[in-house]
Amino acid sequence: MSQSRIGLLYLATSLMVGLSAMLAGRVLPRRALALGVCCLVGGIALAGITDTVPWWLAASAVVGIGLGAGEAGSIGILLETTGTDRIVLAMVVWSQLWAFGYLVGPAAAGGPHEGLGFGAGGIVPLGAALVVAIAFFRAPAGRPASAERAAGSSTRRSRR
Repeated sequence: MSQSRIGLLYLATSLMVGLSAMLAGRVLPRRALALGVCCLVGGIALAGITDTVPWWLAASAVVGIGLGAGEAGSIGILLETTGTDRIVLAMVVWSQLWAFGYLVGPAAAGGPHEGLGFGAGGIVPLGAALVVAIAFFRAPAGRPASAERAAGSSTRRSRR
């Protein structure tokens, strides 16, 4: 592919990220996150097992949907569960975790790529997705932080 076509691929993927994030904001955050994880892992695996440009385009679109939906869903969960009194700290921790994954992900994927070939590119994201899925299904949906604060303040009032 030429440099201009690679640039167009990135542009199209970025548009998919924005569109899917906008649409994912209209559904429950846990559903958006689940969709994001599935699309992200599926798109990366698809890109790894194919060697034709049309399938790379399709894989990039699926990855873009996964990035947008996953970002919207995870931010939604963060905002629902943290509340405004701790949001700054939560966003700092979130950013550090994102940076950790950004830096460690390629290094972790290098082994399977080197040993098993480029088609094994989906193994590392699948492993990470399984960790997310386990945490996702073990964690109770819970009440939003604002509801917990309201319940706590009404409990405090009733004790007086």
